Amino acid sequence: MERALIATSLALALCVAPAAYGKDLSGRFGIGADSSLGFFNGNTAEPTDLPGLSLVYHATKIFGVQLILNTDLAQARFGPGNDRFTNVQFGVGVRGLINVALTDDVNLSIPIGVTAVHNRFTDNVDFTDDVLQTFVATEVGLRPEWFLVENLSIHTQVGIVFSVLNEDDSGFSDGGVHVNVFGAGDLLGNAGFTFYF
Repeated sequence: MERALIATSLALALCVAPAAYGKDLSGRFGIGADSSLGFFNGNTAEPTDLPGLSLVYHATKIFGVQLILNTDLAQARFGPGNDRFTNVQFGVGVRGLINVALTDDVNLSIPIGVTAVHNRFTDNVDFTDDVLQTFVATEVGLRPEWFLVENLSIHTQVGIVFSVLNEDDSGFSDGGVHVNVFGAGDLLGNAGFTFYF
């Protein structure tokens, strides 16, 4: 009985020890590429992630803040009347990263945040018929971050996204909600990278 208790205590100590000496990112700033978990796109009637430039700052060992920025511009001509098509999209994702497990090489965090995307669409020659859309979603997920070297990490993520539906962003005049559970878990799980200074 005593030996079993000692063995169990030793095994627990070995499991817990790496977390105590995990990757401490306190006060460090990072830049790279990442994606928010997404939003419901009224144009395609399906969930869409928001990839872009990622800026991360870890205030403490447990908590960090991330900003994801994205811009998409398109212009083309089409049809016999040589009509012009223009699409301008700006997106921003803001989220907190709560580290729940720290090991020597991998940190596991829970991202909790908000994504907002503003889209302006024009498809006539006079640029007078604009369609303005704003998509808003909240998200919560799991995000493992693997450190290849001290200053460079790669990460993936999966989670749950809640999008608010209204006439502005979806065409549903009475409104509603769209819930996407683990839809971002594609082959690479929205993979990204971060370089830390």
